[in-house]
Amino acid sequence: RGLGDVYKRQLRALPDAFIWDRGRRRTFQRWVMSLGEPARRDAPDLMLRLGKELHRAGHWEEGRAILREVLTWAEQQKDAALRDQAALMLASVLYIEGRFAESLAWSTHGLREVRSPALRMRLLKTAADACTGLGRLHEARRLYREAMALAEERGDPHYPVFLRHNRAVGVEIPAGRFGEARALLAANAPYYEGRPAQRITHLIGWAMLAIEQGAWAELERILGEIEILTREVEEGQASNDFWFWWCRAMGAIGRGQWEEAASALTHAEILVRGHPEREGCLAQAQAWQARRQGRPEEAI
Repeated sequence: RGLGDVYKRQLRALPDAFIWDRGRRRTFQRWVMSLGEPARRDAPDLMLRLGKELHRAGHWEEGRAILREVLTWAEQQKDAALRDQAALMLASVLYIEGRFAESLAWSTHGLREVRSPALRMRLLKTAADACTGLGRLHEARRLYREAMALAEERGDPHYPVFLRHNRAVGVEIPAGRFGEARALLAANAPYYEGRPAQRITHLIGWAMLAIEQGAWAELERILGEIEILTREVEEGQASNDFWFWWCRAMGAIGRGQWEEAASALTHAEILVRGHPEREGCLAQAQAWQARRQGRPEEAI
C-alpha cells in the first residue's frame, strides 16, 4: 500500500502541462489504470481527471463511462463533494457532445447547491458554454463575466484563458463584436507560447475571426501554422480536427477554390459525429458553397 500511495501522489503531482502540451492522454491512462480497482476507488480525483482528458481527446464513450463510474462511487459512499465534482464533469462532457440542454440542466442544478468557490466558477463556465450552444448569448456573456470575476479573485492560472477564449468564439464572434473578440484572443496569446497542443485551439479562434471578416490570406497563414503544430503533438483536442477542416472549407469557398472546398467539406463531414453544432456549421458551409456556385435551390 505504501508504494501505491507514493505512486498516487506522483500522479496527482503531474502537471496539466505534461498532458496538455504534448497530448499525452494515453500515457496518463496507462499510469492510472495500472492501479488496481481498490486503489482507483481510493483515488477518484485521478479517475475524474482521466475521464475528462480522454473525453477531451474525442474518446467520448470511454471518458463518459469513467465519469459515470465515479458518480456511482460517490452515490454509494454518500460523498456530496465527489458527487458534485462528477456531476460538473458530466455537464461539461455533455456540452462537448452537443447536448446543450442537458448540460445546462446539470449546471443549473449544481449552482443551486454548490458552496465551493472553485466548483462554482467551473459550473458558471459550463452553464455559459451551454447557453452559447443554445444561442442565449446575452445570458452566456453574463455567466462568463461572473466566472471570470471568481477566477481572477482566486488567482487561477488557467481559467481566465479558457473563459476569454470561449467568450470570444461562442459569444462575441457570432454577435459580430469583432473588436471585443480580437481583444480577448490577443490577451490569451502569451499563455500559449510553448504549448503546441493548446495553441491549436487558440489559433482556431483566430481562424474563425478571420472567416467572419473575410480575411482569406490571414486564414491561410493560420491554418498553415496549425498544420505545423499538429505534427508536434502526440494527440490533440479532437474537436479541433473538425474545426480545422471547416475553416479550410470556408476559406476555399471564400476564394472560389471549389475542389479544395469539396475535399475539406468531406473531411469535416466525417468528423461531425452527430454533434448538432458541427452539423449546423457544416450545413452553413455547404449552403454557402452552393450559393456561391449559383445553386440557390440546393442551398435552401
